Amino acid sequence: MSMNVLNGNIPECIGDLRQLVTLDLRGNKLNGSIPASISRLSNLRNLLLSNNLLSGPIPPELFQARRVENLWLTSNDLAGQLP
Repeated sequence: MSMNVLNGNIPECIGDLRQLVTLDLRGNKLNGSIPASISRLSNLRNLLLSNNLLSGPIPPELFQARRVENLWLTSNDLAGQLP
């Protein structure tokens, strides 16, 4: 779903897609914050959210998902530190 000019927020229900391995939303116009529910994606390996309009803190829950191998958050307006 990258590079499709999608806009709006990433819905909290994204965390219900438990079998998802790659979430690639790069290069859209998504705004708002990254939902903490993404941490429920126990099979997630690739979280690619770069080049959007996301803002706010980076949810610490993201770093509890130990299977994530690729985390791309560049070119957003995110705040906070990475552990």
